[in-house]
Amino acid sequence: MPTDLPAALAKFTSPHDVEHLRALEAAAARIDPTKLTEADFRAVFDLYERFPDEDGYGIFWTFLHAVEAADGYESALLASVDRKPVEFNVMMVGRFLNAGVVELAERNVLTLLNALAVETDISSRARETAKNFLANKARSEA
Repeated sequence: MPTDLPAALAKFTSPHDVEHLRALEAAAARIDPTKLTEADFRAVFDLYERFPDEDGYGIFWTFLHAVEAADGYESALLASVDRKPVEFNVMMVGRFLNAGVVELAERNVLTLLNALAVETDISSRARETAKNFLANKARSEA
């Protein structure tokens, strides 16, 4: 049964409310990565942006894995990072770096992470995530 993922994620307004978490978990369980659309990607990234210091008791990871298993989300990811760099979207960019991807939707991944690592107008968690990926990259090249 198809689900309206954007509507389900928009209804999620409290990362500490058990009923909201159950509904979020149910939406996550119905995801088919092969059928995710641009609107679905935007809804997932919006979720991360609205709750930058949360992980929905692990449920946010299910969305991350589903998006990463889908095709064509790179532009939506970069748009999310441009709007509001948060731990999850920065982590997804860093995972491209780990996979050896240099360019992502015509943007240099290393340049982007370097900029985020020194950005003072973002959350410390997002900045530290960028720094950690850069440090891991430097260690692997040493």
